[in-house]
Formats: sequence, C-alpha cells, structure tokens
Amino acid sequence: MLRTSPPFYPTTFMPIIGNLSEFPLPEILNLIGRRTGKMRLLDVPEYGVMELHLRDGEIRSIQMPGGALEDENQVVDKLCHVVRAQCGMFEFNESSPRAILGHGAFPIQQMVMNLVFAVDEMNAQSVQDPNARFVLIASPEIWLEPDLQSFFDQTQELFVTAPTAKDIADTLGRDLAEVMAHLNNLLSLNIIQVLPSEVGDDDAQGKTKPFVLPKQSPAEDDTSGFHGYKAHA
Repeated sequence: MLRTSPPFYPTTFMPIIGNLSEFPLPEILNLIGRRTGKMRLLDVPEYGVMELHLRDGEIRSIQMPGGALEDENQVVDKLCHVVRAQCGMFEFNESSPRAILGHGAFPIQQMVMNLVFAVDEMNAQSVQDPNARFVLIASPEIWLEPDLQSFFDQTQELFVTAPTAKDIADTLGRDLAEVMAHLNNLLSLNIIQVLPSEVGDDDAQGKTKPFVLPKQSPAEDDTSGFHGYKAHA
C-alpha cells in the first residue's frame, strides 16, 4: 500500500500513475479529491494527450493540443469519451496553485455524478444501436427478477463472442425489443458492457471493466493500488 502525504510546497511528490482500463476515471477523480495539481491522460483514442488542471476540489480546465476547454458541456463530453474508451494511462502530479490554468469551477464530486449519468444515458442509447456488441464483465451479485435471470442464464456463454442484440434474438428465437430491454437492464446493473468501438472482436473477452461509483470517497491521502511514492520534505 502506498500513501502520499498532504500537499505542501515546495514538494518532491512523485506522480501517481495508473492504467485507465483498471482504474475508471471517475474513481480516480474521487481519489484525488481536493488535491491541487495536473492530471495527464495519455493515449486516449482520438485525442492523444489531455491534461486536467485541478484546484481545491474543482476542475479548472482541460488543456488539449487544440487549446483549453473551460465550457462545462465540452468538459463533460471529453471526459465521457475517456470513460467509455476504457484505455490509456493517467499521471497525476501535485503542483502549486499558480501553475493551474483556467477559470472554470466544476466541482469534482458533481462532475463525477455528471459522468455517471451521461455514461448511463449513452449505454441506454447503445442498446438501440443494431451494431452495438456486448460483453460480460461480471456475474450477478444480487437477486435478479425471474425473467431477467432466465435471460442471463441463456445468454451468459453467448457474450464470449460479443454478440449484437439481433444476434442474441436470432439465437434464442426471441423478440428483438424484448432482448433490448433485458440488455438495458443488464447494462444498468454493470453485468454487461458495450464493447468499445476501438476493440476488435478477437479482443472482446476480458477487455472491458465496469465503472461503479464508489459508495464513499476514499480518504484523500490514500492512493492504494496506484504507483507512487511518499512526498518528502
């Protein structure tokens, strides 16, 4: 377990580094909490490098090759893309407040909730996409109503091939609308996931992981599971 000391300046704080396929972005933002610093998102599909400027529990801006983003809708849109892609790396470095750029003031906790709602909405829309493919990411840990449990039991092995809703309907001989409704329910329970378009069919199994909003924010000085070092005076 690696922990960091509370922020102070000057500092020799080493960066917190991790993989976005293992640590979902909203979870990372919750972990960072009210720290002040810059978080670089690397190898993000379509965007390459993004840099979030964070201060006092707020996102002040996103710095990108094409310029800075301070509009809330643009910020949510770009971060949703990162969450859905589920790939790339992140690196967080604490820095002086003077080094933070931008005049936005988007509370991290509210941004996390916005991302959760936006991704849920996109997942629901994905079910309506005839070309969307689905993969299994977790077995149910809660009681499912009988119809949904029966559907899951019949489709569990099919998800290995990342099928579309139509594939499932054809295989089971069931109504497409009924299949879509069940898929939407499984999505909302984080049992299945829409396969990101960047991932090929051969990589379907085991390449996606769910995002579950933490029940409570981790302690602000706890970076368990991430690569990093204690800050030293």
